[in-house]
Amino acid sequence: MEHLDTPSFRAHLPDPAFLVGREKETPISHTEKASAAIPVLRQLEESWNRQCQLIILGAVIENLYHLQDDSVDTGAILNAAKNVLTLLPTKYRKLLMHPDMNHDRKKDVFSLIECSLSPEGFEKTVSAMKINHFLGELVNAPGVFEHAFIQLLMFENPSYTEPFWWFLCGHHPCLSAFVWKAQIIISPTFTGAEPNIIDHGPRKGTQILHQEQNLGLRFMQSLPGNMQVSAQIFKTVQPPEIPEYRLNPADQRHLCGAFQDNRIILYKGVRVADLNQGLVGLLLQIVEHFIIHLPSKARQNRLAQVKRHFDETYFCWIGGYGENDPFYYKIHSIVIICEFYHNSGVFLENKDPERFHIHAIVRSPNGGDYGFALLDKEKDNYGKK
Repeated sequence: MEHLDTPSFRAHLPDPAFLVGREKETPISHTEKASAAIPVLRQLEESWNRQCQLIILGAVIENLYHLQDDSVDTGAILNAAKNVLTLLPTKYRKLLMHPDMNHDRKKDVFSLIECSLSPEGFEKTVSAMKINHFLGELVNAPGVFEHAFIQLLMFENPSYTEPFWWFLCGHHPCLSAFVWKAQIIISPTFTGAEPNIIDHGPRKGTQILHQEQNLGLRFMQSLPGNMQVSAQIFKTVQPPEIPEYRLNPADQRHLCGAFQDNRIILYKGVRVADLNQGLVGLLLQIVEHFIIHLPSKARQNRLAQVKRHFDETYFCWIGGYGENDPFYYKIHSIVIICEFYHNSGVFLENKDPERFHIHAIVRSPNGGDYGFALLDKEKDNYGKK
């Protein structure tokens, strides 16, 4: 398909006078400074802490997730995880990567990520880091946006017979990888880019999330007219068309961001089972790009699971669907949620959503995130022994 040009982000770079002194900041100092100066950030932190105390209000649908053979190279993952484990404090199992970290230690961390993900998923994750570094160059804050400044957490001991998982958190890649025997679950995931392409320097041409953007737009444009009307729940991404409850200062139009593990989200839009086979195939292509982090067989198993629930899968859209319109879309079933959105500027200065700042999220409803549903099964089996 034709590539859709990304509107120029260079028209929205901050005033150079505003950037003086930023080159000395680190992610920690920048966060502390912003939290103290921007009231909405403090309010967000308070609201997130309150949400940690919520109970699940909805009824969880059981038996959606099962132990299966994903043909994962568990041995390679275990060896890489054990190497990383030697770097982690015994008590907290948390590692903060930073520019001054020993090269071999960085290599161990990236080896774990690479062993766990598909080649395409690893490239996407590393590209997000590279673009983040590029953002640091654009806004004169290389210490804040250094590409290898990420946090890694590990839970449980790496084992062939018992589950363990690791969690990567950075700006912009975040993902959870749960490993048990020959199975891997990579969910939730968050991938973002501001801008979503590097336009100069040795990494020129590095780009992410354009496939999710272009295929999503093609899907919406290909729907029959009556289905476009049903899918488009709001005609613009901005107020007053979109109500205040759909706006969030951190996640903007996203519903499934941080601290939303127990959120109840209603189906909206058109039902996938009512589409022709060509559109169903296109939707599967879109989902595959969202779950590209999974190794090949695990990804095929996941796609098969998604297909089994097409009778209860819905697609909705916010915004226009012209070639240059910013938009949001959601693919939603009882086993997967894929969200895509064009954002307004955070470090760039576009006040309105633009197509060069993109966020994409994958969630696994009903206990699939973090492998929790499988852990619950193991607890049940243990109790019956």
